[in-house]
Amino acid sequence: MRDLFVYTADADAVAVVRVVLAKCPLTHKVEPHEGRDSGMIKDGPETIRRKLRKDEYGKAILLWDHHGSGREATPPQKAERNLALRLEYCTWKDRSAAIVVVPELEEWLWQDPRAIERFYGLDSVHLTEAAKQAMNQPKEALVAVHYKVRRKAKLQPADFEKLSTLANHRLWRKCPSFNRFMNTLEMWFPHIKERQ
Repeated sequence: MRDLFVYTADADAVAVVRVVLAKCPLTHKVEPHEGRDSGMIKDGPETIRRKLRKDEYGKAILLWDHHGSGREATPPQKAERNLALRLEYCTWKDRSAAIVVVPELEEWLWQDPRAIERFYGLDSVHLTEAAKQAMNQPKEALVAVHYKVRRKAKLQPADFEKLSTLANHRLWRKCPSFNRFMNTLEMWFPHIKERQ
């Protein structure tokens, strides 16, 4: 039995979570949901039940962005509770968690602006305006920086992987959803706390 299965909304999140979990002594697998954020809301818990045998993984986490989920009008905590209850019903009782990222995954990356500076070869002066925008629109701010430097409109999973590798994940703990993700792992697997 592997320790952990993480079901994310897309390949960008897969890249980020894999970097984070690489520092944790856990056997794990991270996969994207084909339906992205809205698909996770629609049938994430039920898809996990179909995909995995009950004894294949010890724990499971569903991770998705609130923005783009199709449930932006629903308070994020309510959406999270609803998916957590569905997960429990799908044979993951006491072995699962649902974590919504508000507004979206780029929020984690902006917790360490110096990693973004290093990745793009910018100084803090040039990043200041984007960092202000990131407070409300983290995805749009990162896309703007990416386009300005790379002349490409879309980040690739490899970009997310490199940004995550450069980041100080302790700074990411300022972000409530990342903190919940790590607290959940540390509660389930206390030995990983020593490795952080």
